[in-house]
Amino acid sequence: MMDSPCHKLKSQLLNEWNDHTQVVSYGDGCLVYLPWHHDDDDAVGLYIQALDDTRVRISDQGSTLSRLQGFDQFGQGGSFDHAWRQALGGLRTHAIGTDGAGPEIAVTCEFNDVAAMTSRVASACLRASQTDLSLRGPGPGPRFDTQITQALSRLVSHFRSVSLQRHPAVTLKTGRPRTVTARIDQRGTPRLWVQAVSGKKPDERESQVSKCFLTFSQGEFDTAGRLAVLAGTESSWPAGMADDLREVATNVLFSDETERIDKAVRTAVQEPLHS
Repeated sequence: MMDSPCHKLKSQLLNEWNDHTQVVSYGDGCLVYLPWHHDDDDAVGLYIQALDDTRVRISDQGSTLSRLQGFDQFGQGGSFDHAWRQALGGLRTHAIGTDGAGPEIAVTCEFNDVAAMTSRVASACLRASQTDLSLRGPGPGPRFDTQITQALSRLVSHFRSVSLQRHPAVTLKTGRPRTVTARIDQRGTPRLWVQAVSGKKPDERESQVSKCFLTFSQGEFDTAGRLAVLAGTESSWPAGMADDLREVATNVLFSDETERIDKAVRTAVQEPLHS
C-alpha cells in the first residue's frame, strides 16, 4: 500500500526539523538550536542541563527578554511585566525563572519529558519575542551591536578598498545560515567577522557568549579572522566567559579598547590608512 500524502508530509517535516536542529556541548550541558526563528532570523536557542540522573533544566538564559525594546522596565510591576507573563501562556503554571515570572524562561522537568518541554519553552520564547512589548514604554538608546557597526563604519572609511557589511550571514557546518554583527571585506574578500556581545545581567551575558561561541566554532570562515567585542570593560565580565570565546575567536576585545579594535581591523586588511 502506498503511503498517504499526510504520512509523506509528516516524514518530510520530521526530516527537515531533524536536519536543522543543532545540539552543541557547552559548559555542563548542551546548547540546542531549533528550526524556529525570531524576526531577525536567529534560531531559538535553549540551554539544557542535567540536574541529576532523572531531571533536567531547560532555559533561554534570558535571551528572549534581552531582545525586547524596553526590557529594562522588567520587574517594575507595570504593564510590561503583565504582557510578559501573558506571553508565557501555559508555562506560567511551571517554574519560570527564580520567582515564577523572572527574566529567564526556564523549566525543570523529568528527562523523559525533555523533548516536549523543550518545544513548549521554545514556543513561549517565540510568543514573548513577538509580543508588542516595545509599546509599553520608552526604549533604550542604540543597541550595542549598532554602536559597534557605527564605529567600524567610521574606521573602514579610512581605507580605499575596504567595505563593511552589516548583519551578514555566515554558513554553519550544518548548512544553516546565522547572522553576525558585521563583516569587513577587502576587494570583495571577507577579512574579519565581528560579533558584538553584551547583556546587562549575568544570564543575558551568558546567552550572548553562548551564541557567539556557537557561531564562531561552527561557522565556515575560511581564512577570515573572528573578532568578539564585549561591551564595557574587562573587569565587568567574568574571566571564564572571555576565556571561552578565546577558544574560537581570533581576538576577544572589550568596547573600551578602541585602539586595539582599530589595530585588529588594520591587521586583518593589511592596508595603510589613506588621508
